[in-house]
Amino acid sequence: MQEAISGYASLLEGNAAFLNMLARLYYKPLSQEELEAIAALDVDEFDFDDPRVAEGLKESITYLRAGGTTLRQDVNVDYTSAFYGINSYEGKVAHPCESVFTGEEGLLMQAETRAVYRIYKSEGIKKEDDLGVPDDHLSFELQFLAKMCTRAAEALAAGDVAEAVRNMKVQLAFLDEHILVWYPKMKAVAMHLLLTPFYFGVLKATDGYLASLRADLEEMVVVLGATEAQTE
Repeated sequence: MQEAISGYASLLEGNAAFLNMLARLYYKPLSQEELEAIAALDVDEFDFDDPRVAEGLKESITYLRAGGTTLRQDVNVDYTSAFYGINSYEGKVAHPCESVFTGEEGLLMQAETRAVYRIYKSEGIKKEDDLGVPDDHLSFELQFLAKMCTRAAEALAAGDVAEAVRNMKVQLAFLDEHILVWYPKMKAVAMHLLLTPFYFGVLKATDGYLASLRADLEEMVVVLGATEAQTE
């Protein structure tokens, strides 16, 4: 069982790294250096459970590698037009904040924002933000999961299976009650606003990764929970 626990810790660390990458993609427009780093990725080096992750990343990378003198401008105009809420589709914007898609009035900084803040606070997690972005922004919700994955991996490494299971149950609840409730709605609007293949690929990869992350967490909770019960 120790080998399985070690494998789960490694899986959680990998999840944290990928979630942090996704969080950065949604946070603000990308620099030239960041675009070049993404273009240099070799997707075949990674083993993704959901094929949409590799497919989405390859679509984004293929677009970046094709280059063009206005590539960065095109990608970042696409970002600001869609995710800053500059453009709309049928009266809806794709601002990646939970309250925009679950609040009654579709506004920023509503009850949903306060709700996720309370969850962050309950786990002693502070968002990393230099732009004054709302707490329920997709970037921070992904960042929260990344930090929780890191902590769960640390708990497993320390032999604290009970804490790791508790942590992962919090993550599952956060996915089911927050991200997975509103992300699909945001994506549906964004698909009508985006013009370049880059963010189409990012959205597809995000879809697949959230699904595989949930499946990973559910499996670990069941297996590790059973192990913990046997030791009591």
